[in-house]
Amino acid sequence: MQTLQRTPVFRALTQPLTFAGVPYSYFVINLVVSTEIFLVTRTPASLLVPALLHMIGYIASLNEPRIF
Repeated sequence: MQTLQRTPVFRALTQPLTFAGVPYSYFVINLVVSTEIFLVTRTPASLLVPALLHMIGYIASLNEPRIF
């Protein structure tokens, strides 16, 4: 019987495109939502929202990068 041939696959080619550890689509949605929140409220405290949303997305995509 013939043995299986192993072909190396680069992990970067099988993972989704990410930006700062989160999927790119999640990053864009986070950016748009955070910008809208800042423009509506006009408070510097609303600038913490993107950091919070990014951390939630980062933690969620640690085990499964295609969660979003």
